[in-house]
Amino acid sequence: MHAGFRSTACAGHSGGDAFSRLAARLHPIVMDRRYLKKMRAYWAREEAKNLRYLQKTLAKSTWFDLWHVHPDWYGKAARDPSDREAVAHSALRLLDHAQRSLGADAREAQCWAQLHPNTMNDGVYLHSANPNGRANYPHEFTGYIWGATIPVWLEALLDASRYEVGAKDGEDGTIYVVRARARVLDATEQRDDEPAA
Repeated sequence: MHAGFRSTACAGHSGGDAFSRLAARLHPIVMDRRYLKKMRAYWAREEAKNLRYLQKTLAKSTWFDLWHVHPDWYGKAARDPSDREAVAHSALRLLDHAQRSLGADAREAQCWAQLHPNTMNDGVYLHSANPNGRANYPHEFTGYIWGATIPVWLEALLDASRYEVGAKDGEDGTIYVVRARARVLDATEQRDDEPAA
């Protein structure tokens, strides 16, 4: 409790004890609201900054070699568990934007979000064939189990019809990868490996 708040309550009122107890109960609520308001503004600024960076990269680059952006560069979500969901939601919105942009341009590239126990390591990745001389495309997600059980907070944020989740045990806990589901061709579409009729 803020010391000034307690001393004002005790000095100015005959029922100082009751007032102090009430203030002690209400003060965390006020601080939570202030904290939430402050962090919502912070996450909005960070997401806007990352979105601009992502859009700039998508507009200028013709290839990607594990290019990524960190939604929680400074690791602020480690301070409060409620921020874990905010960072994941930001990452998934960035993933959705990247996925739609790549689809609109018909560019062949992989796009995924990686969610770590330490949110500073969360990232949204773009990857494609590239001239860097490494045979690392497509990225294989070695060690990830697809269709694994995921936490409720992550399940609530996902559009399961569009995205799938893989899980892998890391040093600090479970790492999740969210990627677009493979598109299923309907009967009227031709596969790339089939000759034209």
